[in-house]
Parts: sequence; structure tokens; C-alpha cells
Amino acid sequence: MPTLHTSLLTITGLLTSLAAAAQPPVAAAGPQPVDVLGWITWGAAFIVLLMAMITSVSAASAAQRSYAEAAKPAPAPLLTAATTSASRPTLTPPVAAEAVAA
Repeated sequence: MPTLHTSLLTITGLLTSLAAAAQPPVAAAGPQPVDVLGWITWGAAFIVLLMAMITSVSAASAAQRSYAEAAKPAPAPLLTAATTSASRPTLTPPVAAEAVAA
């Protein structure tokens, strides 16, 4: 089976190259003028490439900024006199039982 497959591929390749060699030579053409459609296509490709670069740079910058913010430790809450006195109970000295009865 591999012999049949190999010989078919070889024959096909030989016939293809023989057909290509039998073609008459083509005269070398001069430079072709660029039409308007070519300019529009290349211009659109440039704009798409530029927009893709801007989007990728913007996404990378946003990711870097969010990673930097996530890495920062949370700020400690500021303690003021109002918050410390409100959160801390006031302590009264113990009163003797005789002073209460009197």
C-alpha cells in the first residue's frame, strides 16, 4: 500500500512539473499602478492596527494600576478624640456600700 501511495504522489508531481514547464514564458511586466481600492485597504489595515495597539496599551495600563492598588495595604483608621471617647466606656470609681446607704 505505501508503494502505491508513493508512486501516485510521484506521478502527480511529475505531471504537474511537466505541465508547468510546458507553459510559454510570460513577459516581465513593469510596475503595476496602485489603485484606489489598494490604498483604502492598506489605510484601513493601518487604522485597525493602530487601534489595536492603543487598546492593548490602555488595557495593560489599567491592569498595572489595579494591581498596584491591590498591593497597597489598607490605611489604618484615623483615631480622633471623638471616636476614642465614644468607643471607650467611661470608668467610674467603685463606691462603697456605706456611702450609697447614707
